[in-house]
Amino acid sequence: MKGLPGLIRLARWKLDEQRRTLAGLESLADEFRRQIGQLDAEVRREADVARTSPEAARTYSAFAAASLARRQRLEKSLHDTLRQAAAQHEEVTRAFQELRRYEIAQDQRERQAAKIARRHDQIAQNEVGLNVFRRRTA
Repeated sequence: MKGLPGLIRLARWKLDEQRRTLAGLESLADEFRRQIGQLDAEVRREADVARTSPEAARTYSAFAAASLARRQRLEKSLHDTLRQAAAQHEEVTRAFQELRRYEIAQDQRERQAAKIARRHDQIAQNEVGLNVFRRRTA
Protein backbone atom coordinates (compact mmCIF):
# COMPACT_ATOMS: atom_id res chain seq x y z
CA MET A 1 0.00 0.00 0.00
CA LYS A 2 2.88 2.38 0.66
CA GLY A 3 4.14 2.20 -2.91
CA LEU A 4 0.94 3.34 -4.60
CA PRO A 5 1.00 6.96 -3.32
CA GLY A 6 4.59 7.22 -4.55
CA LEU A 7 3.57 5.88 -7.96
CA ILE A 8 0.71 8.38 -8.08
CA ARG A 9 3.06 11.24 -7.21
CA LEU A 10 5.52 10.10 -9.90
CA ALA A 11 2.76 9.70 -12.49
CA ARG A 12 1.48 13.21 -11.71
CA TRP A 13 4.98 14.59 -12.09
CA LYS A 14 5.38 12.82 -15.45
CA LEU A 15 1.98 14.09 -16.59
CA ASP A 16 2.90 17.65 -15.62
CA GLU A 17 6.19 17.35 -17.52
CA GLN A 18 4.39 16.03 -20.60
CA ARG A 19 1.85 18.87 -20.40
CA ARG A 20 4.61 21.47 -20.06
CA THR A 21 6.35 20.04 -23.12
CA LEU A 22 3.08 20.10 -25.07
CA ALA A 23 2.42 23.69 -24.01
CA GLY A 24 5.92 24.64 -25.17
CA LEU A 25 5.35 23.05 -28.57
CA GLU A 26 1.98 24.79 -28.94
CA SER A 27 3.60 28.08 -27.99
CA LEU A 28 6.33 27.50 -30.57
CA ALA A 29 3.71 26.73 -33.23
CA ASP A 30 1.90 29.98 -32.35
CA GLU A 31 5.18 31.85 -32.69
CA PHE A 32 5.76 30.36 -36.16
CA ARG A 33 2.23 31.37 -37.16
CA ARG A 34 2.88 34.89 -35.89
CA GLN A 35 6.15 35.09 -37.83
CA ILE A 36 4.45 33.88 -41.01
CA GLY A 37 1.75 36.52 -40.59
CA GLN A 38 4.38 39.19 -39.98
CA LEU A 39 6.31 38.09 -43.05
CA ASP A 40 3.18 38.18 -45.21
CA ALA A 41 2.38 41.70 -43.98
CA GLU A 42 5.96 42.79 -44.71
CA VAL A 43 5.76 41.36 -48.25
CA ARG A 44 2.49 43.25 -48.85
CA ARG A 45 4.04 46.51 -47.60
CA GLU A 46 7.11 46.04 -49.79
CA ALA A 47 4.91 45.23 -52.80
CA ASP A 48 2.97 48.47 -52.24
CA VAL A 49 6.23 50.42 -52.03
CA ALA A 50 7.59 48.68 -55.16
CA ARG A 51 4.49 49.75 -57.14
CA THR A 52 5.09 53.39 -56.30
CA SER A 53 8.89 53.57 -56.34
CA PRO A 54 11.04 52.52 -59.33
CA GLU A 55 14.12 52.08 -57.10
CA ALA A 56 12.25 49.72 -54.79
CA ALA A 57 10.81 47.85 -57.80
CA ARG A 58 14.31 46.82 -58.89
CA THR A 59 15.13 45.17 -55.57
CA TYR A 60 11.66 43.77 -54.87
CA SER A 61 12.20 40.52 -56.79
CA ALA A 62 15.22 39.60 -54.64
CA PHE A 63 13.28 40.54 -51.52
CA ALA A 64 10.28 38.48 -52.64
CA ALA A 65 12.46 35.44 -53.38
CA ALA A 66 14.17 35.66 -49.99
CA SER A 67 10.80 36.15 -48.29
CA LEU A 68 9.36 33.14 -50.09
CA ALA A 69 12.30 30.98 -49.00
CA ARG A 70 11.93 32.21 -45.42
CA ARG A 71 8.18 31.54 -45.50
CA GLN A 72 8.80 27.99 -46.72
CA ARG A 73 11.28 27.41 -43.87
CA LEU A 74 8.78 28.79 -41.36
CA GLU A 75 5.98 26.63 -42.77
CA LYS A 76 8.21 23.54 -42.59
CA SER A 77 9.13 24.38 -39.01
CA LEU A 78 5.45 24.91 -38.20
CA HIS A 79 4.54 21.58 -39.79
CA ASP A 80 7.31 19.78 -37.86
CA THR A 81 6.24 21.44 -34.63
CA LEU A 82 2.60 20.50 -35.16
CA ARG A 83 3.65 16.91 -35.84
CA GLN A 84 5.70 16.88 -32.63
CA ALA A 85 2.77 18.44 -30.74
CA ALA A 86 0.43 15.69 -31.99
CA ALA A 87 2.90 13.03 -30.83
CA GLN A 88 3.31 14.84 -27.51
CA HIS A 89 -0.48 14.95 -27.12
CA GLU A 90 -0.47 11.17 -27.39
CA GLU A 91 2.18 11.04 -24.66
CA VAL A 92 0.05 13.28 -22.45
CA THR A 93 -2.92 10.97 -23.02
CA ARG A 94 -0.86 7.92 -22.07
CA ALA A 95 0.53 9.63 -18.97
CA PHE A 96 -2.98 10.65 -17.92
CA GLN A 97 -4.28 7.11 -18.39
CA GLU A 98 -1.43 5.74 -16.30
CA LEU A 99 -2.14 8.26 -13.53
CA ARG A 100 -5.83 7.45 -13.68
CA ARG A 101 -5.12 3.70 -13.29
CA TYR A 102 -3.07 4.37 -10.16
CA GLU A 103 -5.72 6.69 -8.74
CA ILE A 104 -8.46 4.13 -9.34
CA ALA A 105 -6.37 1.43 -7.67
CA GLN A 106 -5.79 3.75 -4.71
CA ASP A 107 -9.52 4.53 -4.48
CA GLN A 108 -10.32 0.81 -4.51
CA ARG A 109 -7.78 0.14 -1.76
CA GLU A 110 -9.18 2.97 0.34
CA ARG A 111 -12.76 1.72 -0.13
CA GLN A 112 -11.69 -1.81 0.80
CA ALA A 113 -9.87 -0.54 3.91
CA ALA A 114 -12.93 1.49 4.91
CA LYS A 115 -15.15 -1.55 4.41
CA ILE A 116 -12.87 -3.66 6.61
CA ALA A 117 -12.78 -0.91 9.25
CA ARG A 118 -16.60 -0.71 9.26
CA ARG A 119 -16.77 -4.48 9.59
CA HIS A 120 -14.39 -4.44 12.56
CA ASP A 121 -16.39 -1.63 14.15
CA GLN A 122 -19.60 -3.60 13.66
CA ILE A 123 -18.02 -6.71 15.19
CA ALA A 124 -16.83 -4.66 18.18
CA GLN A 125 -20.28 -3.09 18.63
CA ASN A 126 -21.91 -6.52 18.41
CA GLU A 127 -19.52 -7.82 21.04
CA VAL A 128 -20.34 -4.92 23.36
CA GLY A 129 -24.05 -5.50 22.80
CA LEU A 130 -23.70 -9.23 23.54
CA ASN A 131 -21.73 -8.51 26.71
CA VAL A 132 -24.40 -6.05 27.89
CA PHE A 133 -27.14 -8.59 27.09
CA ARG A 134 -25.30 -11.36 28.94
CA ARG A 135 -24.85 -9.19 32.03
CA ARG A 136 -28.52 -8.24 32.09
CA THR A 137 -29.73 -11.79 31.64
CA ALA A 138 -27.29 -13.28 34.13
